Amino acid sequence: MADNEIVEVQPTSDPHTHEHKSKANDVEELARNLAKNAEDVKAWSIQQVIDNFLIPIELGHLSQFFYEHKVTGSVLVALTKTDLMFMGYPADRRVKNNDRSQIAIGDRVYLDNILEIVRRGVMFMDMDKIVWKVFFPMGSYQYYDNCMQFIQYKCCGACMERNMAELTPRGLTIRRRPPKKLFGCCVEFNDDYMDMRMLKDVDHKVEYKCCCNGCPRNEMMMTFLLDTTPIEIPVAHPLLDNRMADDVKSMWAELRLVGDN
Repeated sequence: MADNEIVEVQPTSDPHTHEHKSKANDVEELARNLAKNAEDVKAWSIQQVIDNFLIPIELGHLSQFFYEHKVTGSVLVALTKTDLMFMGYPADRRVKNNDRSQIAIGDRVYLDNILEIVRRGVMFMDMDKIVWKVFFPMGSYQYYDNCMQFIQYKCCGACMERNMAELTPRGLTIRRRPPKKLFGCCVEFNDDYMDMRMLKDVDHKVEYKCCCNGCPRNEMMMTFLLDTTPIEIPVAHPLLDNRMADDVKSMWAELRLVGDN
Protein backbone atom coordinates (compact mmCIF):
# COMPACT_ATOMS: atom_id res chain seq x y z
CA MET A 1 0.00 0.00 0.00
CA ALA A 2 1.43 3.35 -1.00
CA ASP A 3 1.98 6.01 1.64
CA ASN A 4 -0.27 8.49 -0.13
CA GLU A 5 -3.04 6.03 -0.87
CA ILE A 6 -6.40 6.90 0.72
CA VAL A 7 -8.17 4.05 2.40
CA GLU A 8 -11.96 4.31 2.50
CA VAL A 9 -13.41 3.01 5.71
CA GLN A 10 -16.83 1.40 5.33
CA PRO A 11 -19.24 2.17 8.17
CA THR A 12 -20.40 -0.87 10.04
CA SER A 13 -23.91 -1.20 11.36
CA ASP A 14 -24.20 -1.60 15.09
CA PRO A 15 -26.83 -4.24 15.96
CA HIS A 16 -27.33 -2.53 19.32
CA THR A 17 -28.50 0.64 17.52
CA HIS A 18 -31.27 -1.24 15.73
CA GLU A 19 -32.19 -2.96 18.96
CA HIS A 20 -32.42 0.40 20.75
CA LYS A 21 -34.65 1.89 18.01
CA SER A 22 -36.91 -1.15 18.09
CA LYS A 23 -37.23 -0.92 21.88
CA ALA A 24 -37.95 2.82 21.67
CA ASN A 25 -40.70 2.17 19.12
CA ASP A 26 -42.22 -0.49 21.37
CA VAL A 27 -42.24 1.87 24.35
CA GLU A 28 -43.80 4.66 22.27
CA GLU A 29 -46.47 2.26 21.02
CA LEU A 30 -47.17 1.20 24.61
CA ALA A 31 -47.60 4.86 25.64
CA ARG A 32 -50.00 5.51 22.76
CA ASN A 33 -52.07 2.46 23.67
CA LEU A 34 -52.28 3.69 27.26
CA ALA A 35 -53.60 7.04 26.05
CA LYS A 36 -56.06 5.37 23.67
CA ASN A 37 -57.41 3.19 26.48
CA ALA A 38 -57.15 5.82 29.20
CA GLU A 39 -60.57 5.03 30.66
CA ASP A 40 -59.53 1.39 31.25
CA VAL A 41 -56.12 2.43 32.54
CA LYS A 42 -57.74 4.70 35.14
CA ALA A 43 -59.29 1.61 36.72
CA TRP A 44 -55.90 -0.08 37.25
CA SER A 45 -54.69 -0.93 40.72
CA ILE A 46 -51.14 -0.12 41.84
CA GLN A 47 -50.03 -3.67 41.00
CA GLN A 48 -51.57 -3.45 37.54
CA VAL A 49 -49.70 -0.20 36.93
CA ILE A 50 -46.46 -1.95 37.82
CA ASP A 51 -47.21 -5.09 35.79
CA ASN A 52 -48.65 -3.35 32.72
CA PHE A 53 -46.51 -0.21 32.65
CA LEU A 54 -43.39 -0.11 34.81
CA ILE A 55 -42.10 -3.61 34.04
CA PRO A 56 -42.67 -3.41 30.24
CA ILE A 57 -40.62 -0.19 30.09
CA GLU A 58 -37.92 -1.80 32.25
CA LEU A 59 -38.48 0.40 35.29
CA GLY A 60 -39.72 -2.31 37.60
CA HIS A 61 -37.08 -1.31 40.15
CA LEU A 62 -39.18 1.83 40.81
CA SER A 63 -42.08 -0.24 42.13
CA GLN A 64 -41.39 0.81 45.71
CA PHE A 65 -41.99 4.46 44.83
CA PHE A 66 -45.27 3.66 43.07
CA TYR A 67 -46.44 1.60 46.04
CA GLU A 68 -45.43 4.23 48.56
CA HIS A 69 -47.09 7.08 46.68
CA LYS A 70 -50.14 4.97 45.75
CA VAL A 71 -49.87 5.45 42.00
CA THR A 72 -52.99 3.82 40.64
CA GLY A 73 -54.08 4.02 37.00
CA SER A 74 -55.98 7.27 37.50
CA VAL A 75 -52.90 8.82 39.10
CA LEU A 76 -50.59 7.46 36.41
CA VAL A 77 -52.27 9.26 33.50
CA ALA A 78 -52.15 12.52 35.49
CA LEU A 79 -48.54 12.36 36.72
CA THR A 80 -46.53 15.50 35.96
CA LYS A 81 -42.83 16.26 35.95
CA THR A 82 -43.22 17.93 39.35
CA ASP A 83 -44.93 14.83 40.73
CA LEU A 84 -42.01 12.70 39.59
CA MET A 85 -39.57 15.00 41.38
CA PHE A 86 -41.50 14.65 44.64
CA MET A 87 -41.64 10.89 44.20
CA GLY A 88 -37.95 10.96 45.01
CA TYR A 89 -38.87 11.85 48.58
CA PRO A 90 -40.63 9.66 51.11
CA ALA A 91 -44.41 9.97 51.33
CA ASP A 92 -44.07 9.60 55.10
CA ARG A 93 -42.48 12.86 56.32
CA ARG A 94 -41.15 11.03 59.39
CA VAL A 95 -38.74 9.09 57.16
CA LYS A 96 -35.50 10.89 56.50
CA ASN A 97 -34.23 11.09 52.92
CA ASN A 98 -30.98 9.47 53.97
CA ASP A 99 -32.91 6.36 55.01
CA ARG A 100 -33.96 5.52 51.47
CA SER A 101 -32.76 5.68 47.88
CA GLN A 102 -33.71 8.34 45.36
CA ILE A 103 -35.01 8.01 41.80
CA ALA A 104 -32.11 8.35 39.38
CA ILE A 105 -32.28 11.40 37.12
CA GLY A 106 -32.03 9.20 34.04
CA ASP A 107 -35.01 7.10 35.14
CA ARG A 108 -37.00 10.22 35.98
CA VAL A 109 -36.37 11.84 32.57
CA TYR A 110 -37.09 8.57 30.76
CA LEU A 111 -40.33 8.10 32.68
CA ASP A 112 -41.43 11.70 32.11
CA ASN A 113 -40.81 11.39 28.35
CA ILE A 114 -43.05 8.34 28.19
CA LEU A 115 -45.74 9.94 30.33
CA GLU A 116 -45.63 13.03 28.12
CA ILE A 117 -46.75 10.85 25.20
CA VAL A 118 -49.54 9.49 27.40
CA ARG A 119 -50.60 12.97 28.56
CA ARG A 120 -50.68 14.36 25.03
CA GLY A 121 -52.60 11.34 23.80
CA VAL A 122 -55.17 11.61 26.58
CA MET A 123 -55.58 15.33 25.91
CA PHE A 124 -56.02 14.65 22.18
CA MET A 125 -58.66 11.99 22.88
CA ASP A 126 -60.46 14.30 25.30
CA MET A 127 -60.64 16.99 22.63
CA ASP A 128 -63.13 14.89 20.66
CA LYS A 129 -65.41 14.11 23.59
CA ILE A 130 -68.87 15.64 23.32
CA VAL A 131 -69.54 18.04 26.19
CA TRP A 132 -73.18 18.43 25.23
CA LYS A 133 -75.33 17.84 22.18
CA VAL A 134 -78.85 19.27 21.88
CA PHE A 135 -81.53 19.65 19.25
CA PHE A 136 -83.56 22.84 19.06
CA PRO A 137 -86.14 24.18 19.16
CA MET A 138 -87.10 21.61 21.76
CA GLY A 139 -89.14 21.49 24.92
CA SER A 140 -92.19 23.36 26.07
CA TYR A 141 -93.85 26.48 24.70
CA GLN A 142 -91.22 28.91 26.01
CA TYR A 143 -88.55 27.49 23.69
CA TYR A 144 -90.46 28.52 20.55
CA ASP A 145 -90.96 31.95 19.03
CA ASN A 146 -94.73 31.93 19.39
CA CYS A 147 -97.77 29.70 19.89
CA MET A 148 -98.18 29.06 16.17
CA GLN A 149 -94.61 27.81 15.79
CA PHE A 150 -95.05 25.60 18.86
CA ILE A 151 -98.18 24.00 17.37
CA GLN A 152 -96.51 23.53 13.97
CA TYR A 153 -93.56 21.70 15.50
CA LYS A 154 -95.77 19.50 17.64
CA CYS A 155 -98.11 18.61 14.77
CA CYS A 156 -95.52 18.18 11.99
CA GLY A 157 -92.03 18.36 13.46
CA ALA A 158 -90.49 16.43 10.55
CA CYS A 159 -91.59 19.19 8.16
CA MET A 160 -90.05 21.98 10.22
CA GLU A 161 -86.52 23.28 10.54
CA ARG A 162 -84.54 21.27 13.08
CA ASN A 163 -81.19 22.47 14.40
CA MET A 164 -78.47 20.65 16.30
CA ALA A 165 -75.73 22.13 18.48
CA GLU A 166 -72.74 20.02 19.52
CA LEU A 167 -69.94 21.24 21.75
CA THR A 168 -66.53 19.58 22.12
CA PRO A 169 -63.29 21.05 23.50
CA ARG A 170 -62.34 21.70 19.88
CA GLY A 171 -65.32 23.86 19.05
CA LEU A 172 -69.04 24.41 18.58
CA THR A 173 -70.88 22.90 15.60
CA ILE A 174 -74.30 24.18 14.61
CA ARG A 175 -76.09 21.99 12.06
CA ARG A 176 -79.20 23.44 10.50
CA ARG A 177 -81.70 21.25 8.69
CA PRO A 178 -84.06 23.40 6.63
CA PRO A 179 -87.75 22.48 6.38
CA LYS A 180 -88.51 19.60 4.04
CA LYS A 181 -89.86 20.63 0.67
CA LEU A 182 -93.05 19.22 -0.73
CA PHE A 183 -92.36 15.88 -2.43
CA GLY A 184 -88.70 16.24 -1.52
CA CYS A 185 -86.72 13.33 -0.14
CA CYS A 186 -83.28 14.88 0.23
CA VAL A 187 -82.45 17.77 2.52
CA GLU A 188 -79.11 19.56 2.61
CA PHE A 189 -77.62 20.31 6.01
CA ASN A 190 -75.83 23.57 6.68
CA ASP A 191 -72.99 23.32 9.18
CA ASP A 192 -71.42 26.25 11.01
CA TYR A 193 -68.28 25.61 13.08
CA MET A 194 -66.68 27.87 15.66
CA ASP A 195 -63.24 27.08 17.03
CA MET A 196 -63.04 27.16 20.84
CA ARG A 197 -59.78 29.10 20.55
CA MET A 198 -61.87 31.99 19.20
CA LEU A 199 -64.30 31.90 22.15
CA LYS A 200 -64.36 35.17 24.06
CA ASP A 201 -67.33 34.92 26.40
CA VAL A 202 -69.94 32.51 27.74
CA ASP A 203 -73.13 33.78 29.30
CA HIS A 204 -76.29 32.16 30.61
CA LYS A 205 -79.64 33.80 31.04
CA VAL A 206 -83.13 32.76 32.03
CA GLU A 207 -86.15 34.41 30.41
CA TYR A 208 -89.73 34.03 31.56
CA LYS A 209 -92.36 33.83 28.85
CA CYS A 210 -95.35 34.24 31.16
CA CYS A 211 -96.32 37.38 33.04
CA CYS A 212 -96.46 35.34 36.26
CA ASN A 213 -92.72 34.60 36.01
CA GLY A 214 -93.45 31.05 34.92
CA CYS A 215 -92.17 29.04 31.97
CA PRO A 216 -88.42 29.71 32.41
CA ARG A 217 -86.34 29.54 29.22
CA ASN A 218 -82.64 28.58 29.52
CA GLU A 219 -80.38 30.15 26.94
CA MET A 220 -76.60 29.93 26.61
CA MET A 221 -74.93 32.73 24.70
CA MET A 222 -71.46 32.00 23.32
CA THR A 223 -69.51 34.88 21.80
CA PHE A 224 -66.71 34.16 19.32
CA LEU A 225 -64.27 36.66 17.87
CA LEU A 226 -63.59 36.27 14.14
CA ASP A 227 -61.29 38.84 12.57
CA THR A 228 -62.04 41.32 15.37
CA THR A 229 -65.78 40.85 14.73
CA PRO A 230 -67.78 39.42 17.66
CA ILE A 231 -70.29 36.75 16.67
CA GLU A 232 -72.96 35.79 19.19
CA ILE A 233 -74.49 32.32 18.98
CA PRO A 234 -77.50 31.72 21.23
CA VAL A 235 -78.65 28.18 21.98
CA ALA A 236 -81.87 27.73 23.95
CA HIS A 237 -82.58 24.33 25.47
CA PRO A 238 -83.93 23.00 28.81
CA LEU A 239 -80.64 21.18 29.52
CA LEU A 240 -78.44 24.27 29.10
CA ASP A 241 -78.85 25.58 32.62
CA ASN A 242 -76.46 27.68 34.69
CA ARG A 243 -74.52 24.60 35.84
CA MET A 244 -73.85 23.62 32.22
CA ALA A 245 -72.66 27.15 31.47
CA ASP A 246 -70.23 26.96 34.41
CA ASP A 247 -68.87 23.65 33.04
CA VAL A 248 -68.24 25.29 29.67
CA LYS A 249 -66.45 28.19 31.35
CA SER A 250 -64.24 25.76 33.33
CA MET A 251 -63.37 23.84 30.17
CA TRP A 252 -62.62 27.10 28.36
CA ALA A 253 -60.29 28.19 31.19
CA GLU A 254 -58.43 24.84 31.09
CA LEU A 255 -57.97 25.11 27.32
CA ARG A 256 -56.49 28.60 27.71
CA LEU A 257 -54.05 27.32 30.33
CA VAL A 258 -52.96 24.50 28.04
CA GLY A 259 -52.52 26.98 25.19
CA ASP A 260 -50.40 29.29 27.33
CA ASN A 261 -48.12 26.39 28.29
